[in-house]
Amino acid sequence: MNTYKQLYISQQDYSGKVHLFLSSEFVCLSHKLLRFLFPRCGWKKKKIAQIYHLPGNHFSLLQEPHVQVLANRLTLLFDKRNS
Repeated sequence: MNTYKQLYISQQDYSGKVHLFLSSEFVCLSHKLLRFLFPRCGWKKKKIAQIYHLPGNHFSLLQEPHVQVLANRLTLLFDKRNS
């Protein structure tokens, strides 16, 4: 099964909101992602709770120092969810 099908199938059963983290290389494309890619994956704009713009690119996002920004945002979300 390809990644596209896995993404499409896995999100169909999820009824909650999505927090989307975009690296800075995709910030200028965020409206295009919402308009074209999401419907193809079965997502609707109303499923998105918030879009976060993060420094770095697709690969450097998970490396220092950029990963610290991602970690901080995730920590805030988890803390908010658990309080």
